Amino acid sequence: MKIIYTKKFSLDNMKIGHFTLFQGQGFYSRNIKAKQLKAGFTKDQARFTHIEVCCGGQNSLTVMPFQPIHIIDIREKHKGKFIRVVKYKGKEYNRKRYKVALWAVSKSNLRYDIFGIISFLLKFIKQNTKKFFCSELALYALQKEYPEALDSLEPDQCMPAHFTTEELDVVWEGYIT
Repeated sequence: MKIIYTKKFSLDNMKIGHFTLFQGQGFYSRNIKAKQLKAGFTKDQARFTHIEVCCGGQNSLTVMPFQPIHIIDIREKHKGKFIRVVKYKGKEYNRKRYKVALWAVSKSNLRYDIFGIISFLLKFIKQNTKKFFCSELALYALQKEYPEALDSLEPDQCMPAHFTTEELDVVWEGYIT
């Protein structure tokens, strides 16, 4: 994974159609991290337990439990958190990234797929295919433009750590100030 970032946090690094990975904490994050480690991801990859689609500058599309999908200001919602901003390496991505973000935003106001995240952790729970959790929405949007992205992984099988692979470049990482 090629790192192409500057050291200082800047909203200029948050381009529409990029993806923001968040280092997680808390109950859900610990379980997601453990699941990602069990799936073969490294400790560095598994530490990222949440992902959002960048909508440009401070705007980010968030998918959080018990809330509808909506745009937030990352400076307010995630201030002080460690993030990694990545972009897909696909052909013409700098042009198509706008469409990726548009696909993601088209799912605004849908409810969070709480059963999806539970089924992610406990396979006997059935998920709702009309709702999304964070990495599922990110991959859905990416695969609308690049069906082969992330080895054509099914969105409901996607984990945030999948966005730390060689198919993506790191644009910036550090703490949101």
